[in-house]
Amino acid sequence: VQVSWMCMMVSTVFNFPHAFQRMRTSWNAIINKRAHDDFMLTTIGLLGLCLYFGIAFQDIAVIKMIKGATLGVSLMFIFPALMYLSLSFGSQRSERSQEPVGFLRVVCMLLLVSGFVQGVLALLVHYKVI
Repeated sequence: VQVSWMCMMVSTVFNFPHAFQRMRTSWNAIINKRAHDDFMLTTIGLLGLCLYFGIAFQDIAVIKMIKGATLGVSLMFIFPALMYLSLSFGSQRSERSQEPVGFLRVVCMLLLVSGFVQGVLALLVHYKVI
């Protein structure tokens, strides 16, 4: 067991700089800035956030469970539905095919609601609310 924890630590230490670079670039893209704007401020802020979460959550299993409950549901239900909705926006029926756009939009909305409810239920079960 201790060897596996050590291997996980080594993996984290050597993978963190690469992952952090992508996180910093993605954060700047979210707030509509260039990749290296406010480099020092963004780096210190994101490292502080990572440090806070590392101290606040002492059990890595909790983080992995929450990540699995939210990201797994997002990948299976929420993201595909959002992709279809964004691609079909503005068209009632495809000209070349007989694709029922309205029906598929309703199905996508059901997928969104179902995915959101499943993620919330997984978190509520973990925190023993239900």
